[in-house]
Amino acid sequence: MGGPLADRVRRPLVIYGVIELAVGATGFVIPWLLFHLAPLWVHLHDALGGTGPLLGGVRFALAFGVLMVPSLRE
Repeated sequence: MGGPLADRVRRPLVIYGVIELAVGATGFVIPWLLFHLAPLWVHLHDALGGTGPLLGGVRFALAFGVLMVPSLRE
């Protein structure tokens, strides 16, 4: 994703370091975020009837959104 941008920056190593720090920071934030998403999971479970493909799809989308940031590295 950052390949075209890397050719235009003056100090790519600094940018790389900042990106690595951001990815590392998300590693600390994700456990906290997943813990605090528990009430949302319970609410969705109750609101969507407890089972079914819709609940599975919503859970997948939320988990994907949380885990996407640290997973998007080259």
